[in-house]
Amino acid sequence: EYALKLNSNNSDTYKNLGIYYYEKGEYKTALELYKRAKEIDVSTFLIDDLIMEAQSKMPFHINNTA
Repeated sequence: EYALKLNSNNSDTYKNLGIYYYEKGEYKTALELYKRAKEIDVSTFLIDDLIMEAQSKMPFHINNTA
């Protein structure tokens, strides 16, 4: 989180912090951080995969199959 204070426009920092929270089981926080990383740079490495993985762990995730 200190890295975000130094440079809040670095998508990799948000992604890496999201991975940290994901590993702790804090999927909602991880998802918010992944989405912020994507807002900054849509080409952030593996960001779409990370977003989908975090969404699948959410307790009320609804899979839209319609």
